[in-house]
Amino acid sequence: MKRKVMIFGLFIFVALVSAGCFGGGSTDSLRCTFEEEDYGMMTSGEYVIDFENDKPIKVTMVVESQFESQEEAEMFYGFSDEMYDDMFEEEGVRVTTSLDGDTVKMTITIDERDTEHANLHEDFFGLSVDETITKASMKADLEAEGFICN
Repeated sequence: MKRKVMIFGLFIFVALVSAGCFGGGSTDSLRCTFEEEDYGMMTSGEYVIDFENDKPIKVTMVVESQFESQEEAEMFYGFSDEMYDDMFEEEGVRVTTSLDGDTVKMTITIDERDTEHANLHEDFFGLSVDETITKASMKADLEAEGFICN
């Protein structure tokens, strides 16, 4: 689960950074989901990526992890709440986590139009900009990682 969230997080930030300018073009969305069980933990996720002029401008990631016990969920919740709050201090990036029994739900929303994307790009990832990312290429990459997209 952590691997998919981190891979997708890196991918989407590079995509958002490369999006450039967004002025009054056509909009579209891509919805991708996954479900997996790993080490006794069931994790499911839904990612909705909004595009304008075939470039990503906003992503909302909702990931739910059901643990074997409430104690494990509480431990993960405490760790993830602090980690993601510290990791995503930029404007335009919202992270919320919630705990319900043995299930932790995390929602991350990144809106390129509200971020200081130069800081996200240089300070957080230090990756090169890839201006070839489109809805079709993002869908193909996510499906190769095991996501189901429509």
